Amino acid sequence: MKQSYFTGTGRLLWFMLRRDRVRLTLWVLGITVFTILMAPYFTDMYPTAESRQMMAESMQGPATILLCGPVYSADHYTNGAMLSNYMLLFMGAVVTVMNILLIARHTRQDEELGRLDIVRSLPTGKLANMTSAMLLAIIANVVMAVLIALGLSSFGIEDIDLAGSATFAAALGAVGIFFAAATTVLCQLSSNNRTCTSISFAFFGASYILRGIGDSSGVKALTVTSPFGLMHMTESYVRNLWWPILIIIVTSCLVALFAFYLGVRRDLGEGLISARLGRQEASALLKNPLALSIRLIRGTAIAWAAVLFVLCAVLGSLFGELETMIGENTSLTAFYSNLDFTIVEEFLTMLTGIMAIISTVAAVSFLMRLRIEERNMRTEHLLARAVARSELLASAYIPAMILPVFLIALGTLSLWGLASATVEDVPSAATFFSASMSYLPAIWTMVGLTSALIGMFPKAAGAAFGYLGYCFFAQFTVMMFGLPEWLEVLSPFAYIPKIPVESMKWGGLVVLTVIAAVLSVLGFIWYRKRDAVFY
Repeated sequence: MKQSYFTGTGRLLWFMLRRDRVRLTLWVLGITVFTILMAPYFTDMYPTAESRQMMAESMQGPATILLCGPVYSADHYTNGAMLSNYMLLFMGAVVTVMNILLIARHTRQDEELGRLDIVRSLPTGKLANMTSAMLLAIIANVVMAVLIALGLSSFGIEDIDLAGSATFAAALGAVGIFFAAATTVLCQLSSNNRTCTSISFAFFGASYILRGIGDSSGVKALTVTSPFGLMHMTESYVRNLWWPILIIIVTSCLVALFAFYLGVRRDLGEGLISARLGRQEASALLKNPLALSIRLIRGTAIAWAAVLFVLCAVLGSLFGELETMIGENTSLTAFYSNLDFTIVEEFLTMLTGIMAIISTVAAVSFLMRLRIEERNMRTEHLLARAVARSELLASAYIPAMILPVFLIALGTLSLWGLASATVEDVPSAATFFSASMSYLPAIWTMVGLTSALIGMFPKAAGAAFGYLGYCFFAQFTVMMFGLPEWLEVLSPFAYIPKIPVESMKWGGLVVLTVIAAVLSVLGFIWYRKRDAVFY
């Protein structure tokens, strides 16, 4: 490539570091501190070899393998192996989110908002901004990996040494760099930031699911095609394999080169895959804000529905393998024989929780579109007409409340259909729907909280996604890893009965519904009172 393509890369990199000095520091330190502090916690929770061995047996269940991967060194479960099993894939997912948002913010979003027009009017190369964003992601991942490696090894915990910590941290950094490169490619193909981010997260989810299917079914060909599968195959603190990390790094370099190739051939402000042209005249159905909002989210809603349907179909097909997998493990067979519920019922509670979290992400995203439109100065055109502010908020609020119902119903139908086709003694469809639909009050509470933030604290509305991430962490880590139950107290999902393992508890559902209504009313009241456009 020509040297002129990269003119000004250093200055742009420094500018990006200056812009993200707080945001990126919080991301890196948050991931680092949380990962490091989990090492002594697991050691205190499972201090003896016997307790760790019991955890190794419980980790061989199908739901745990789906989320955390196969167990390292099941016959001799060390502190390091337990830490890596529990934390590597989970933290890899968090690192992936950081890199997707980082690259999209500095490339496609800045381009869509017209900021790159100003930058490109200066003596800068065509690939300078893209290169700077990639270098920023590499710096962030390398610094994070170094801090995690040094931090984990500094405790002096048995079996958590520097070599294993370096492998663990390098795997996290490599996966982050890979998804930074992949997002850069998708930014060249997409015509807007929303599409780029959506496809990036869909690719992230597909990669994680592909790894889960490969590990659950024992098909290694599926596992090695996923960066998460390769990351897990490093076997940190056990064998400390570096070849999977090298494969991820080499693949990342090839993907980055492909992004540069596409970047040279793309016009500023356009995507290589052009957006479909709309009609010359708007439909009569678009005469009110609600119809317009539904039209704008139609494609995204269909994509969410398709992803959830396929995911639930894949997970439902695993029901047929549960009894076989449990039967091969004498400890788990004895464990479930002493309980009042079956492994199928416990697996159902896990899957409905995952379905609820995914539907909540979709609902919050639908409502946050209003804040994005406001920041992009598009709502001004609507409010300049005979449109009330409450009507404008309702145009985003109503789809956010209703669409999760359809998403959960579609996912439950897919889950029950595949489960009933593969397992003879499967709970009824009514049980499946009761287990999944009981999460609606918690989802509506998140929607109400988001609307309250948009109305009362618009600049902090993005905190809804951070709180949702906390809810996901509290929902699954407390249940699977034995973390303190007080972590769940602040999550609305903690008050949802785990049907069919638990009986229906209407009190908590009613309270959550009331909280959702109160938060929603506050959001509407304050949205009418505050400035029409709040940047």
